[in-house]
Amino acid sequence: MSIPNPEKKNIVVQKLYSDSLASSFMIIVEKEVKLHKHAYHTEHVYVLEGSGTMTVGKKSFDVSSGSVVFIPMNTPHSVKVKEAPLRVLSVQSPEFFGKDRIMLE
Repeated sequence: MSIPNPEKKNIVVQKLYSDSLASSFMIIVEKEVKLHKHAYHTEHVYVLEGSGTMTVGKKSFDVSSGSVVFIPMNTPHSVKVKEAPLRVLSVQSPEFFGKDRIMLE
């Protein structure tokens, strides 16, 4: 599935599914996702396209198509895109309403 980004917005999010146990999103990132954490959610990220440098906690590492990243609850994380667009599938548990995103930058 490809979501359009004709205006080249930095981040475009499309919700794919959500219930009380989990939410899934298709996300396009053109430049970066600033450092933040989720107070009550874990997150799995699967990279579909593009590449970048991801930071999870105190570790930074390269990600590209096929990379899978687990982000524990309350763990700071960010990504800087190397090859745009960075398209990812993000699955958050429990259901994500966007209310526990705490920006750290």
